[in-house]
Amino acid sequence: MKQCHNTSAKEVDDQTLQGVIIVENCPCEAHFTNNASRTAAVSSEVTTQLDLYMQQTHGSTVNYQCSVSVVSGNATDTVFHYTCSVPKADHANALLGLLQVCTNDQVIFSFIPSY
Repeated sequence: MKQCHNTSAKEVDDQTLQGVIIVENCPCEAHFTNNASRTAAVSSEVTTQLDLYMQQTHGSTVNYQCSVSVVSGNATDTVFHYTCSVPKADHANALLGLLQVCTNDQVIFSFIPSY
């Protein structure tokens, strides 16, 4: 199974969080680079998981939009750079939620290309 790490979520400004998700043993940069529908699917899944986290752990019904803006990698790993629009009041909770995104199988499987 692919391993996913999201350890660099951080606050950029009062409305924005950014981070990096690294998927190990997935040399699939070419699968996502310059493919808007594939990166949109990953963006959608990260958004869904963040919103679910906020609802399940804090009782907040939210719709924070996350988008994958850069995909990079090497022969072994793929790196997804994302940005999420989150109001300042929820930054602390959302940062915790973003660090949990990689524990969800739906997110991990959305990274795996189906050849």
